[in-house]
Amino acid sequence: MTSELAEFIGYFMGDGSLHAKGLRLCVAKGDDDVVERLVDLGAALFGSTPRPRRSRAIPRSRSTRAANYVVEACGFTKLPPSAEHSGKGWHAHIPDAVLHTERPRVYAALSGGLFEADGTTNNGYVS
Repeated sequence: MTSELAEFIGYFMGDGSLHAKGLRLCVAKGDDDVVERLVDLGAALFGSTPRPRRSRAIPRSRSTRAANYVVEACGFTKLPPSAEHSGKGWHAHIPDAVLHTERPRVYAALSGGLFEADGTTNNGYVS
């Protein structure tokens, strides 16, 4: 597990979803540096450049099918909602492959990607 892959998985867990044509990662409007980082990560990890596009004023980055295969095969997908749940409800989690690395750089990269994708601070506390 590399720190780059962990960072990518953090972004995915924070605000990503799987689709037939690739992964979809949503990025807040104006976060062009994040879009650029996702493009760089996609190229480095999967050998192809994700195609950023704008949809409803939210920049999105769609990666290749190769990213789907890696995410699914390595158990990096979000966990499905319970049977009683309605609407969107897939659960983000820390994949076992990340937990078992015992490498602080990998943990930090996943946390950084997750925070960048869907984190905030409230009264000085990270959530």
